[in-house]
Amino acid sequence: MPVFPGYVFARIDDAQRLEMLKTNLLVRVLEPVNPRRMLRDLIMVRRALRADPALKPVRPLEEGRPVRIVSGPFMGVEGLVSRMAGTMKVILNVDMIGQAVSVTADIGQVAPL
Repeated sequence: MPVFPGYVFARIDDAQRLEMLKTNLLVRVLEPVNPRRMLRDLIMVRRALRADPALKPVRPLEEGRPVRIVSGPFMGVEGLVSRMAGTMKVILNVDMIGQAVSVTADIGQVAPL
């Protein structure tokens, strides 16, 4: 099952975009304001899914502290933090589509960016 149902991510040129639109299978094409940030967001979600394929979407945080998980199965994943009792809930936002997944790490496994 896809983590973000209804979304397909692709890097396409104008001609490919036109061909896709001609199929009438797309509702809308979203273009990122910052393509590098979009790619980085998706890479962070992919890293987390490799560590735990059962991750589910969560509501993204509007505010939060940016962190990097520095040890454990999610090592290298960066996101926003929401503190929980004894652990950190790190939200991995894909801002452009308003979607996110959440991972949990011990406080000692998380470092601020």
